[in-house]
Amino acid sequence: MKKVICTIILIISLIIFPNIYIKCLNKYYDGKIDGVYYDEIGNLQDGLKNSGLELQKKSLDRSDNILIFGSSELSGTNFYTHPSNFLKNKVDGFQINIIGRGHYQDFVHAINFLALDDSIQNKKVVIILSPQWFDESGIKPEDFNMVFSPIQFYSVMFNKNIDKSSKLKITNRVKYLLSTTKDYNQDRLFCNLYSSNNFFSKASIDVLMPYYKF
Repeated sequence: MKKVICTIILIISLIIFPNIYIKCLNKYYDGKIDGVYYDEIGNLQDGLKNSGLELQKKSLDRSDNILIFGSSELSGTNFYTHPSNFLKNKVDGFQINIIGRGHYQDFVHAINFLALDDSIQNKKVVIILSPQWFDESGIKPEDFNMVFSPIQFYSVMFNKNIDKSSKLKITNRVKYLLSTTKDYNQDRLFCNLYSSNNFFSKASIDVLMPYYKF
């Protein structure tokens, strides 16, 4: 009996204490980002900014920043017609922040919006639409693999404000789009577990929660 109790305590400790440590670490680095963030980051075409959340949130926190979400039209920043050039230096009183590159289509941006959660509520943003977004087959798996963001995906999946049915639709779509790549094995595993909806899958997700959530 004592062995069982000790085992249960050990398992709970392994789940709880890493969570506390990582949350404290996140708060520490959030403070560091606050001290070094500057508006010109919005002009950069940067993969970490596109696939992450913190730099986007810091921009949304500023009342004179507007995020522009798009696709390949945002890739080439050396043209005058690029938003970062004809709107630079807050020429119209606001700072733009470009998010996206080639293959960033509506499903990718939808995950991004949901991941931003309260940060994007009541904020003005610009979405540049492209006709190919609305092909019947949607984004190709090989293209999605190039722009998939685990950080944004798990922010959506562990958001209690998003209903189960929406999460299942997202999970099933992500599972299909990741089915052709040798990468993202752990993410496909999560999708399989989440969509299975049985005792084993739920227990497995609970045990793996610290890994997937943080």
